[in-house]
Amino acid sequence: MYNSNNQRKGFPYQSVFPSILVTLIDELYEKYGYPIDFISTAIFTAFAASIGNSAQIKYNEAFIETASIFCVLIGKVNSGKSHPLSWAFKPFFKKNREESVKYQIAKQQYQGKRILIC
Repeated sequence: MYNSNNQRKGFPYQSVFPSILVTLIDELYEKYGYPIDFISTAIFTAFAASIGNSAQIKYNEAFIETASIFCVLIGKVNSGKSHPLSWAFKPFFKKNREESVKYQIAKQQYQGKRILIC
């Protein structure tokens, strides 16, 4: 983004996120050096993923929109793209592991109780 003097402006995260997330983004930048535009995009994408298709906006019968978005972080090698995404999606990965363990336990219990009738 550029202003009227053709100077690069910062990512407008302060006008997009509530103040608690602005503080969090600032702290992630200060503590870990996560680029503000990358962590902001990662957080926004994580929110969209958590909403998924559970909410829809219906403009008219022909136009229904969900919170699904696609994210691509483009930057030079070692510019800090991966860590913000990993950080933002960490709760999803944790929940997925927990549910996978529950599934494996339930599957083993089911297979252990199964009786073959010939």
